[in-house]
Amino acid sequence: MCGYLGSVTFQPIDKNKFEYCNKNIECRGPDEKVLINNKMYKNNLHHNFAFNRLSIIDLSSKASQPMISSQFESIIMFNGEIFNHREIRKYLENKEIEFRTSHSDTEVLLLGLSKFGPKFLDMVNGQFSIFFYDIKNSIYYLIRDRAGQKPLYYSIDSDGIYFGSNLTSVKNLSNTKDINDEEILNYINLGTSITPNTYFKNIQSVAPGELIEIKILNDSF
Repeated sequence: MCGYLGSVTFQPIDKNKFEYCNKNIECRGPDEKVLINNKMYKNNLHHNFAFNRLSIIDLSSKASQPMISSQFESIIMFNGEIFNHREIRKYLENKEIEFRTSHSDTEVLLLGLSKFGPKFLDMVNGQFSIFFYDIKNSIYYLIRDRAGQKPLYYSIDSDGIYFGSNLTSVKNLSNTKDINDEEILNYINLGTSITPNTYFKNIQSVAPGELIEIKILNDSF
């Protein structure tokens, strides 16, 4: 199943707080937990990533996430399964793209998005939620599969962006407190909130089939 949590902020986030916010997601990935908490990459931004892994396709440590491509200067966190990853891998290998893993569908996504950009997703058949960071061009992407099988929530404010597989984790990380009363009524009447809205005013769900591109402009998101 897997699950992840992340933030990109102008000011550092306390490591203990970040780990606490990740607790709600750990149950999604009991096989491995990887935390990255440091100032890294470009724009003097602070990047915090947590990935909780359930190993299914490629069990090796080379398939751990967050997965980084030094060749393309990119990073990915991905929850889901790519059904046609073998066919796509052969296509990429024919383009002389080199792989580190033997059969990781995560690496297929990482290298495909790095080489071809978002249009690469037209080739992908699967269920997924993806965080992809094009380090070289300083662009962040939040992506969800067409059927909305895998959850992905996000919040953006003047301090940064916060995203993850669990609504409560994103709420706690972004210090969100304001309840969305309309969506509470929708839950009472319909049993669910209406995407892209959530039960909190400044947290949204990436819609099924949606790709959100985030750039840094004039020191703001």
